[in-house]
Amino acid sequence: MKRSNVELASSIAVTGAAIAFGVFLQHRFHASRYATDDLVTAITRSDIDRVRQLVSNGVSLNGRNAFGVSPLACAIRPIAITSDPNVRACNILRYLLDHDLNVASNSEDGDIAWQAAAVAGHTRMLDKQLADGVLIDRPFTVQFMANGGDALFWAAARSQAETVEMLLAKGANPNARAAITKSTPLIQAAAATKASKRMVALLLRRGALVNARNGDGCSALWWAARRGNVEAAQVLVDHGADIDDPSADGTTPLHMAIESHSAVITSLLVRAGAYVNVAARDGSTPLSRAISYSRIAGKGDYSRIIAILRSAAIRPLRHAPATNTARAQPVRVSAFAFVRLHGQSSPPAAGPVP
Repeated sequence: MKRSNVELASSIAVTGAAIAFGVFLQHRFHASRYATDDLVTAITRSDIDRVRQLVSNGVSLNGRNAFGVSPLACAIRPIAITSDPNVRACNILRYLLDHDLNVASNSEDGDIAWQAAAVAGHTRMLDKQLADGVLIDRPFTVQFMANGGDALFWAAARSQAETVEMLLAKGANPNARAAITKSTPLIQAAAATKASKRMVALLLRRGALVNARNGDGCSALWWAARRGNVEAAQVLVDHGADIDDPSADGTTPLHMAIESHSAVITSLLVRAGAYVNVAARDGSTPLSRAISYSRIAGKGDYSRIIAILRSAAIRPLRHAPATNTARAQPVRVSAFAFVRLHGQSSPPAAGPVP
């Protein structure tokens, strides 16, 4: 039976409407994708004015760009990869969290928001997610932070003292270890670039183990000395930290005070009874390193450090514990030998905490 002209016209109209609706949806999809691309680009460039403009225009914070990256995941990256992110990056992340408080806690975006809130110090988001049933010790999964550390670990690592205090009050474990690096919140706090003393004191009051060591055998005092955090080192010493506790390579906090060219920490440790002549596994002592640095580094108050070490009471030379039976013999390391041993002519810059 042949179809009537009316039926044919009706079929054509329905098909045309379906095609038009499909084109409309595709246009909306691509428009949304392009808008998300613009937002991610603005975040990457730390252009907070453009970010505010796009969010005010209704660009979704839960969208994905052409590579499947959400705005929040992009914003957390510069804070994930450095212990001292720039202010604009932090402000953008907090701004996005302010506008995304209603994100579903059990979603992928909610997981990213939880991690972002911890490193950005956004306690309102943390409170909201904890109320929704998020586990306080849930390990982080965002790239560059997926070492098994939880919210307390990363809040301490990013100098978020108020967040550390809030999480401890909510029951976070001060001795939880990152699954991969075996580091603790106290070690992260001791190495933090800001608010180190406050966070160290908070954690110790909540029962953090003062002599806990990470996978490389480094304690909180070792890292405080390495980063030159004088006040944190003083708090740790006052709470009974082992001042001669060696890392896996035999270096002690006193060795690290030399690395950070801190005469104050050197004096603190010497007055507390640190062994001045303890030899690391490479044979270097704090004094030999200070002498080598004074010849080739050209920075730091090494003359004062050397005077402090030389004026300390003479103690018998002892070696830090080594993992093998062939212990290095104590030697006086020359500038040339130091370069051969360490592959550099100046003290290494502060790096990320393992």
